[in-house]
Amino acid sequence: MIINFTKKTQFSTRITLEKDTLEIVREAKILGCLITDDLKFHKNTQLMIRKAYARMIILQRLYPFNIPTQDLIIIYVLYIRSLLEQNVAVWSSSITQEDVSDIERVQKVALKIILKGRYENYDQALKATGLQYLSERRSILCLRFAKKCLKNEKTNDMFPLNPNFDRRLRYSEKYQVKFANNDRLKFSAIPSLQRMLNEEHKLKQRASRT
Repeated sequence: MIINFTKKTQFSTRITLEKDTLEIVREAKILGCLITDDLKFHKNTQLMIRKAYARMIILQRLYPFNIPTQDLIIIYVLYIRSLLEQNVAVWSSSITQEDVSDIERVQKVALKIILKGRYENYDQALKATGLQYLSERRSILCLRFAKKCLKNEKTNDMFPLNPNFDRRLRYSEKYQVKFANNDRLKFSAIPSLQRMLNEEHKLKQRASRT
């Protein structure tokens, strides 16, 4: 896979393995995440959504057996929602608003199946089932991932401390955020996680002062 965003300097490459030239591909699946050479995650989103809708048949076939609503929710969480959160820390900050809406729509459909006639609207359904917006879930999962990385000596160097950090200043950023001169890098995984850690630190500072 060749990743090159420059317009002036375009190039190709030939890499051989045992005298065979390796094929140049536009996309590849790595640990279940579909990566494309434009570093966008729309195809990965659509793949997750297709898989999630394919599993929706589980809820449809179980509903006539009068299974308790709470059990249907557990099945949804384990077999459907889990697909929509796979590798979430990698792609969450890079998806478009269209992708966000498409992912959220999967949960809406699932709740309509689970609640049937009791479904009024999405907000009411979330409250009745105790579930969250998937966008909120992604933020929680990404922050949790960043905290785990901080505790791991093999990954904590992704979040270097800000050399100018001053505990006395209310809005001083604890972690250094990687400089980005374009939105592609700015909203990629690591800088976004760095900003999330800083936001949480600021919230804790505000809470300690109240």
